[in-house]
Amino acid sequence: MELDRSGRGAAALATRRLERARGQTRAGRLLARAPIYLALAAVSVLVAFPFWFMFVGSFMKAPEVFTVRPHLLPERWQLENFQMLFREIPFGRQALNSVVITAGETLGVLFLSSLAGFSFAKTRFPGRDGLFIAVLATMMLPHQITLIPMYELMTLLHWRNNYLSVIVPALISPFAVFFMRQYIAAALPDELMHAAAIDGCSFFRTYRSVCLPIIPPGLAAIGILTFVGSWNAFLWPLLMLDNPQMMTIPVGLTALKAGAAMDPRFYEGLIAGTALGTLPLVLVFVLSQRFFVAGLTSGAFKGGVQ
Repeated sequence: MELDRSGRGAAALATRRLERARGQTRAGRLLARAPIYLALAAVSVLVAFPFWFMFVGSFMKAPEVFTVRPHLLPERWQLENFQMLFREIPFGRQALNSVVITAGETLGVLFLSSLAGFSFAKTRFPGRDGLFIAVLATMMLPHQITLIPMYELMTLLHWRNNYLSVIVPALISPFAVFFMRQYIAAALPDELMHAAAIDGCSFFRTYRSVCLPIIPPGLAAIGILTFVGSWNAFLWPLLMLDNPQMMTIPVGLTALKAGAAMDPRFYEGLIAGTALGTLPLVLVFVLSQRFFVAGLTSGAFKGGVQ
């Protein structure tokens, strides 16, 4: 009995010593990493401050925004900035235009790029490698080169001041095709393709039932990049959409910017519009960042042309 008690006591003592050693080791690691955490916290504050000041500034008057010392909070929270925004431009309609165009571009790019990437990665057909190299070559062309011929084409089709003039040219993204080709080549085993062929699946059935369930992280990464690019697009929508009722948010806000050159009070509405226009981007990234990071770090750039 005494031996059992002494054995349990020794075991308890050893356990306490082990826990104390682990605690000291953990504390030592935290102390060693403290400078890194402090540096990351400082960088995070520097990155987040412009966003904070933009959202807070949307509730301030212009003199309060343009002071030498920035105000972290407004002296008086007021909504006149948003009233000016909706009074001077049809911001509600322009927000709807941005939503429709961005949703159309994002969904179209996801479907077409994943389908093309699946074709390049897992099927063999004559000229496949040459066609893929041609797709990569188009990534080297500056976007400005295609502006004039695309403008003339949209005019001939009578698509100006139409959603199609902005959505259709953006549906084919060489980078998205390249990204999805590399991602699918790494993520989709050939054994699943052979099993689908044995089961008699067609090409599109294999894409729908075998490929799509495996690649949501890659789709999320391309979806976020496409959403941000489409929402922030300015030059092409500026050329195609000159009707205020068809403009997107970035184009519509230029009217307030032009008015601010004559009356600084227009900056109040401009800051409010910028804050409202940035909010969807922040929400989409916060809600989807886990899938975005997974898509970028799970082998999307592995493999070569097969």
